[in-house]
Amino acid sequence: MNHKFDKQTKKPGGIRRTTDAPFVSRNQTRARNVTEIRLACALVLSLVSAHATTYLQVDSRVAGGPAVVSSSTDRSDAPVDLHTSTNYAKSYSYGSYTASAGASGRAEVGALHLQSDGAVRTDSTGGLVSSWGQSEAVGSWDDNFTLNSDPAHFGKLGSMTVTIDISGGLNLDGDVGSSVTFQTFSQFTDSYGTNNLVQGGTRIYMDTSGVKQIQSLNGALIGPGLWQRTVYFHFGRPMYVKVWGSTTATAEAEAFAPGKPHMDAQAASDFGNTIVWRGIADVRDASGASVNVTNVSDSGYNYVLGDPPLITRIQTVPQGLDLEWTPGPRKYTVETTDSIMGGTWAPVPGVTWPIQVNHVLLPMPTQSRAYFRVKVQ
Repeated sequence: MNHKFDKQTKKPGGIRRTTDAPFVSRNQTRARNVTEIRLACALVLSLVSAHATTYLQVDSRVAGGPAVVSSSTDRSDAPVDLHTSTNYAKSYSYGSYTASAGASGRAEVGALHLQSDGAVRTDSTGGLVSSWGQSEAVGSWDDNFTLNSDPAHFGKLGSMTVTIDISGGLNLDGDVGSSVTFQTFSQFTDSYGTNNLVQGGTRIYMDTSGVKQIQSLNGALIGPGLWQRTVYFHFGRPMYVKVWGSTTATAEAEAFAPGKPHMDAQAASDFGNTIVWRGIADVRDASGASVNVTNVSDSGYNYVLGDPPLITRIQTVPQGLDLEWTPGPRKYTVETTDSIMGGTWAPVPGVTWPIQVNHVLLPMPTQSRAYFRVKVQ
């Protein structure tokens, strides 16, 4: 059967997790990046705590279970974490099925983390056995920020390049009716009425012939990668920003002996490490000239710099020390010190700084213990 979300019965959910532990905050993740090894240690500077309006809802349901198994909704001016999951099993004289679904999410200014999944197993000894599991996670943040320059630009039109990092993936295997989706939109509106909206997403589904198909959702085909958009604004005027995302997963399976005694279905929309704001670059005035700006926001979040880079890999190789961090449209300098307690930070020698890529091969440190951080400019 093909079970679809509708306005009356829609109940969302997310990726099933092996633990009910909540998402680890970005600051905690950064703390884990300070991983000391005998030769080196990575250090990433954290953002000042931000406060903005955040929204998150996660839901899940399965065939045979209650129409609403678990639903949690929260609105807050602080980061929100939610998780829900459910499972159900049923046996007949001619077969059985098990179904599960789950959703997880975290919403905070500058980042959304969304996961949805469903899984079904059907077994038949002589009759039709079918089942399904559905889940959805929806999150958003909104804020107001202002880009300021010299008084001559106040109130005048300008443009900026906004970068958002989307990371994750869609996986699907099942019968007709199974599908996974990812959707997002970003809205920018300033007090002079300049409005910029971009939206889109990806849906993967099994068609009536059992063939996997892919289509765009409500706009462009948006998936994992660095997303960049030119946004128009007025210098010195507050701009409202809202970033929204959702993941859904529907797994459906049918079994009928003797021709098809077993069927498994798996659906996963895993965007647990995205959507992340990576900053503003290439600010220009109406004549096309580059302009230096500062910014203020209601939340205190720095929209120009965006989320600081997270060191994702530090590895000794025969040629030296291989360092990599999350990408963005910035210039980077890797600095080092032999002590984080009052030590002096200095650019790592042997490399021409800054660089515009998110990885570098460093000379092997001569000291027995070294710490590294990525400086953004």
